[in-house]
Order: sequence, then structure tokens, then C-alpha cells
Amino acid sequence: MTERRRAGIAVSDGIARGPALRYTLPRLALPARQPEAPERELARFETARETARAEPAALRGRVAQRSGSDEEAAIFDAHQLMLADPLFADRVRQGVERGATVERAAAEATRALADMLAGPQDELFAARALGIQDVGRRVLRILLGRPDTTRAGPTEPSIVLAQDLTPSDTASLDPAAGRG
Repeated sequence: MTERRRAGIAVSDGIARGPALRYTLPRLALPARQPEAPERELARFETARETARAEPAALRGRVAQRSGSDEEAAIFDAHQLMLADPLFADRVRQGVERGATVERAAAEATRALADMLAGPQDELFAARALGIQDVGRRVLRILLGRPDTTRAGPTEPSIVLAQDLTPSDTASLDPAAGRG
């Protein structure tokens, strides 16, 4: 077996050795379809948003139970607030009213809101931008009828390699199966 070194940002102290698992999210391609009437598109958005609210609640419970701390699980309270954010809903509505499909409008609203926060070189803002992307991806995945794949982490002790890990991704990873 050949040893290869990879540089990255560690999420914990120490040194780890073991097999690498590349953790990638499935691509969520926007459908090539004509938009329906704005009322129907927006009704789909509201349904997806309601469905999406159940997932952070479940993740919050899992993280709180695993860590024994409500503090670590509080990020999912912020996800609930993002799902209820009138600015997000308003941007989606504006996109739909301009003639976009709800999927495109949700993707564009997510990108615009995340870009607003990602601009300043501040760790807190960068984390908020990643949270918005996580929430927007969840809504888009539901709109596309795709299953939740956040639980598809390592099944044996591995070193996880990822471009980014959202709070949902991190919460879904089994700590016993992660070496680094």
C-alpha cells in the first residue's frame, strides 16, 4: 500500500493514520423544466420548507444525545431560524415571480444569502454562510425529491476527506468510525 499525504484543515488535534474516505455530496442538478404558475411553484417551496424543518430537529436531538450538550446541538436551532427567515422566502418568491422555477429560485436565493455573509473574512460569518448553504441544499434536495444522504458516512474507522463539512454532515458522521 502506498502512503500519500494530504494537507487540509484539521477539525481536532493530533495525528491520525488510516484509510481515507472521500466524503462528497451528491450533485443536485436543477431540472430543465418550464415553471408552473407562481402560486404552484411557491406552494411547492412552502411544502419543502415545512418538510425541511423536521430534519434539523432530528439532527439536533442526535447531536445533543451523543455529546450530552445542548450547546453543540444549538447550530440546528439556527437552521430552524434560517428556514423561517422571511428574507430567504422573499428572495425565492421574487425569483419565481421573475419566471424561474422554484428550484432555481431557491438555489439562487441560497447563493445570494451565503455570498452576503461569506464576503467578510470573519470565521463567524463564514460559519453562517455554510449554515445557509446547508439549509438551502436541504430545501433544494426536498424540492428535487432526492433522499437525505447525510448519514452515508464511514462504516469503518477512516480519515474523512471533504471539501467542506456542513453541520448536518458532521452531525451525521459516527464518531466511532472517524479517525481524523
